[in-house]
Amino acid sequence: MKNTSCERCDSQFFTAYNDTNTTCPFCGYSFFLTGESMIRSYQRSLINRPCLLTNNKIKVTVKACDISEGGLGIEVDAGVPIAKNEEVNILMEDFDINSAAQIVWINKEGDTLRAGLQFL
Repeated sequence: MKNTSCERCDSQFFTAYNDTNTTCPFCGYSFFLTGESMIRSYQRSLINRPCLLTNNKIKVTVKACDISEGGLGIEVDAGVPIAKNEEVNILMEDFDINSAAQIVWINKEGDTLRAGLQFL
């Protein structure tokens, strides 16, 4: 057994390294393990941009932390009512993004929520 770190939510868990697909038990993210390295589905780029997160309950500016072809990582004040599996809309004008997304994981870090959104 090998201690593994999910590259999406950074949670630690144990798995066997044997060139196979692995799913994080915390956020559900699937990735392929090859020896000691992990291969992501999409290349992730770090950013620091404001974006607008909306649904039928909220309209709030959040900080986009990373982006890929498949989704977006955000940080938001812990008081903002968001939930895993909730569908939201993301508007980030400087990247020409106006897309529906699903919240696939949320981690609380002090007074901040860090969340992973998958574009729909």
